[in-house]
Amino acid sequence: MFLNKIIVARRKEMKISQIKLAAGICTQATISKLESQGLAPSPDILVRICKRLNLTLNDVFSDFNDEVKEALQNKIDQVFQLTSSYHFEKAAKLLDSIKENQARDKGLLNVLYYLKGNLALNWKKDFDEAQFFFNWILEHTANDQISYEQLFALKGLGIIYFEKNKSDLAAYYLDQINQVIVEDKKFPDNQISVHLLANLANFYASNKQFKKSLKASQAGLDIIKETKVFSYLEQLLYARAYALAQTEADSEQVKSLLQQAQAFARFSGNQSVIDYVDHYFQTGEFKAADRQEDAVADTESFPLPSGN
Repeated sequence: MFLNKIIVARRKEMKISQIKLAAGICTQATISKLESQGLAPSPDILVRICKRLNLTLNDVFSDFNDEVKEALQNKIDQVFQLTSSYHFEKAAKLLDSIKENQARDKGLLNVLYYLKGNLALNWKKDFDEAQFFFNWILEHTANDQISYEQLFALKGLGIIYFEKNKSDLAAYYLDQINQVIVEDKKFPDNQISVHLLANLANFYASNKQFKKSLKASQAGLDIIKETKVFSYLEQLLYARAYALAQTEADSEQVKSLLQQAQAFARFSGNQSVIDYVDHYFQTGEFKAADRQEDAVADTESFPLPSGN
């Protein structure tokens, strides 16, 4: 409820006319403009009006702030939808319309900075800018808090260092996600957890940390089995097959996992998994990394593990 509506509602509740409300404070015209047009008077007059209506300034502005926050959240939701469908330019324009001083709530500021970092990473390919925003989130999040912005900032920093061929630094950030989701099982959002677990499984397999990869993929598969939400299932199955193959597991088990991965990839439209599995069954080997292909790929997630 905006300022003028709050004043009107309280005045009518107290059965006070505009003339009586204005008496000794301002003109009746000032009250009329406030109520009909939302034109706020000077601060001292507004304070006196509120006092007569037994309102505090917090009463007057808290609902207004709630509406501003709701409008801001709607814009942020639209940016999420645009980035998830790879409409980065439209997302960037909408994001530019959100002023940082509007995102006073610390949680919304973290979300805003995550979106800025995500666009810098995936659209601009500006690692320095992305690092700035991701590091800001980590520096301004309490140690005892766990939010998706914090976890995605860790993932983003991991991807940046992975792209720079600094896997040891990437592991520093990915290990923190692994501790929260796999070891401590602290993060309750299943869909976000599965997304992050698929990234962990891919990264650890690529980094030849096969036990960690297997543990991450199993944690993701357990969540999917429980929730019946199949997002990222093909990635988890492929990463698991790859990690098992490197640990001299039964080849039939590996083939079975790859067949399942390809079946779900066809259902979800994940062409990368389809191609990687086709390559394995045609050659008997896992597809080698293609740096030229990787250079044009999006950097929202870790690539599938590759090579033998």
